[in-house]
Amino acid sequence: MATTESFLTGAALPLCAQCLPLRDGARHICQSCFHHGFQPLAEHRCPLCSQSLTGPDAACVNWLCKPGADRAFTAAYACGLYTGSLGAAISAWKYNGQAWAGRFAQLLEAWMTAHPEVMNGVDLVVGNPSAPGRTTGRHIEDLAAALAAVAPHRPVAPADHALTKTRSTPSSAAARRERIPGGALAAAHAHADALQVTADVTGLRILLLDDVLSSGNQVNAVARRLLDAGAADVTVLVLARTPWKPRTH
Repeated sequence: MATTESFLTGAALPLCAQCLPLRDGARHICQSCFHHGFQPLAEHRCPLCSQSLTGPDAACVNWLCKPGADRAFTAAYACGLYTGSLGAAISAWKYNGQAWAGRFAQLLEAWMTAHPEVMNGVDLVVGNPSAPGRTTGRHIEDLAAALAAVAPHRPVAPADHALTKTRSTPSSAAARRERIPGGALAAAHAHADALQVTADVTGLRILLLDDVLSSGNQVNAVARRLLDAGAADVTVLVLARTPWKPRTH
């Protein structure tokens, strides 16, 4: 199994002719360009939310990482940055239906293999569930299923086994795009409120999977939902971390 480092090849290279933009701005990314354009996390980053820092002694300004914050997850990790070919591939997967779940599952498994200090003791790997009837597909469920196939030794929960979303809720991303005051946080809580814990998670250490981490509000709300249901600990792993200029609260 390849390690995470084999995917981290430095600055993005120009994409080839097969990777021309589609009409909505997303790209169709070939495997070669994905490999060469993958951008790793910053050398100096927050140990709690993986946000880039200006130096080794800089403090993270994410409010979730401040002392006394109501942070439900222990730490949030990412395989790379939501820029370059990884960002384009995630967009192509989510919005254009390009088949990246298997490749992303390999990336997640490579990260897990490279970080046994995080994975040792994890009892259950759970995807942050999609809304029922999602027109672009239940992509996190597809990702979890692909990970279960790539890494059958991991305790990956089947879709709807531990967490199920019972109804559609407002989009956090849309609230951020439209700059609705407090909209993203409200959407995060609405998402968590729509979740049903459908398995006994009492005492379990859970790894929560998602695609992209921005503020961390949504995964924090989901982690709180799992802790309230009896989970002992929740750690987050996402495909990509958004380069983010956060507010202090």
